[in-house]
Amino acid sequence: MTESVIITVQMEVASTQYYMATQGFSGSNFYNPFVQSLPSIEWSGEGFLKTEAGQLVLTNNPDNDDHPFAYATNWNSLITNPDQQFLTSINPGEPEGAKSALWHGYSVVRSISEDAIEFDLFEFAKYTALDNQRLVGSYSVSSFTAGNPTILTIDNREMGSNTAETWIEPGDLIEVNNTFSPVIANTQYLVTAVSSNNVSIDLDSSGATFATPRVVTNTHDSGSGTQCVLNKVLTVPYVAFATGATKREIPRDRFFQDGFFGAYFFTAFQNWYPSPGSNFKIFIDGVDETSNFTLVTKSYKRTDNANYDGTITVLTTTTDQTVFDLVDLLYSPCDKTKAPDSDDSVKAGIMIEYSNDTTIEDFLDEICKNTNHQFFVRYTSATDSALNSFLIERSNAPTATTLDDGQIVFATYVFQNPVKAVSCSFTTRNESGSLAGDNYQFIESTKNLSILNSNLPSGSEISVDQIHDQTGQQLNYLQAILDVEKKINVTVTLDNINTSILPGDNLNFTREVDKITVNQLLVRKIQYDLNSQQTTFEGDGTITLLEKT
Repeated sequence: MTESVIITVQMEVASTQYYMATQGFSGSNFYNPFVQSLPSIEWSGEGFLKTEAGQLVLTNNPDNDDHPFAYATNWNSLITNPDQQFLTSINPGEPEGAKSALWHGYSVVRSISEDAIEFDLFEFAKYTALDNQRLVGSYSVSSFTAGNPTILTIDNREMGSNTAETWIEPGDLIEVNNTFSPVIANTQYLVTAVSSNNVSIDLDSSGATFATPRVVTNTHDSGSGTQCVLNKVLTVPYVAFATGATKREIPRDRFFQDGFFGAYFFTAFQNWYPSPGSNFKIFIDGVDETSNFTLVTKSYKRTDNANYDGTITVLTTTTDQTVFDLVDLLYSPCDKTKAPDSDDSVKAGIMIEYSNDTTIEDFLDEICKNTNHQFFVRYTSATDSALNSFLIERSNAPTATTLDDGQIVFATYVFQNPVKAVSCSFTTRNESGSLAGDNYQFIESTKNLSILNSNLPSGSEISVDQIHDQTGQQLNYLQAILDVEKKINVTVTLDNINTSILPGDNLNFTREVDKITVNQLLVRKIQYDLNSQQTTFEGDGTITLLEKT
């Protein structure tokens, strides 16, 4: 039996570091015995391997001035502001620093009793929004009308015969660039009605007195007040296109007339807006019009400012084309040691438009799980300024670490539910007709694309999302996912807290009691039971009969 270690907890409260453990412990700091119960910590997920933790319980000892929540210091703040988040680190023994601990995240109080303070634990990650919104239009506001709803009147002198009603509809979201209280700058408002140049928003301004804004357009400048510009909020997809991507249609809601120039624009993608040219071609009804467009503030307009009609399509290859490119871009630096082919534009190419309003973690989760990859994030040392990301190719089998049977508490071998196929809804894009014949059409059609398990005529079907435009590469992704799903699930529990084995590592061991040799266990899930001081590894594997000699 492996000797147990003291589990230490470091918590930051009101900019002060508090060091605690299940028993008094002296290291570079003294750890007070305020820890009553420790959580189980689990590293698991599909594409994004997150650390999830249970609850941390501290003794309730406010009379002790060394306690993080003593009467003399932070007790009142704790009970009057329960939504506080406290940076917390948990580690077997004393880590070199908080960031290098086994678990590093936030504690939020859940309950307080006579004897205990119970905290929920939340993972430390960026959780930055994948911003898919773009402000377009630049319509100058000439006046406000107070009431419920509030009415903003647009100056349309640059827009010819068009009015705001042409480009803004009920149900749209708008923002303004300056505050005219109670209309607040950079705040989204719902459009409830539009009549000519009058835009009604869901805001009660009854009794308000509005100043007259200064009206500025390309050729007009009148008034002396503060300028107010109304912008329409568009949801624009985040994209990645490797070489071989097909044309993409730009929906009509991303075509608009600008109120400042009076020119006609379209906006293509949120993260990709190169100048028109060899790597960004623009077509109107299938005719190459690239040379007639220019890039202005992340959108595209005709060089003659004129209106244009027809179906807008674009063809491009982005800078970021692979699974590795995206993870490294959004969570840099990225280590791809366990994903050697992840930066190959053929083997790991991506061709997607992603419009969900979500976080970068959820976005990368979608990318990875649908391309047979996983990733996780962690600090690698106490001095890291940012989280590092680690990419895993689920088909990759690194050099194995051999486990000592004497440290194994138990192991299980679960044969998965039969999988007969991995499928996706596959969209193809084609053109028909011609501009000359006035019958041009850009056609998107959908079919089901599957990889069948030849060994199983029946079973479940796994559905994934399309990630690539080309049939061959998409089938490769489906095959890779099926190959993993066909493996058995192996679980092994050790009688210690093992922090050296990480997701994506390869384990092997022999269990005399089970008469089984595990030739391969690719780690997909790790659980640390800090109270019993055991570590459980789980993943897809292969086994053989232990042969006696």
